[in-house]
Amino acid sequence: MHYFGHSGLRPLLVHIRRQLKEGEIFIHQSACFDKVENAEFLNLVYKLMSTKKWYTTIDNLKSILNETGFSVCNVCSGVKVQIDCGDLAERYQLNPQQITSIRKELERLYKQKHDVFKSSVDNFTVWLHYSIFTCKAS
Repeated sequence: MHYFGHSGLRPLLVHIRRQLKEGEIFIHQSACFDKVENAEFLNLVYKLMSTKKWYTTIDNLKSILNETGFSVCNVCSGVKVQIDCGDLAERYQLNPQQITSIRKELERLYKQKHDVFKSSVDNFTVWLHYSIFTCKAS
C-alpha cells in the first residue's frame, strides 16, 4: 500500500473494495509500523530520496481499511526487509553525494534507531517492517 502515497491510498482501497462482493476476502502485505515515530522516520528517508511512498502505522492502516469498506479480520507480522544505502542508490538512481547527504541528515536528526536505522561512517541501512492483513469486504 505504501507505493500509492498518502493521497493515493484511500482511492486505491475504494477501487479494490468496489471489485469485491460483500464477504469476499482481501489479503495484502504492506510495509507499516507499530510505532508512529518509525513510520515518520521512514517517510523522511523516502522524502529525502524524492519518492512519493508513504508509510503509516498498523493501527492507522486498519482505520483506513475500515473507512473504505473493509473489516480487518487479522494482522500478522511479516518479514523485516533490510535495505542498505547501496540498494537505495541503485533503485532510486541516487549518486554518492546524495547518499552521503541523506545519511548525514538522518544521523543529525536520529542518531541510530535500532529497529529501523543503523549508520556507519560511509553506509546506512534501513528496515521496512511488513504486516499481512486479512480483510473482509463489508
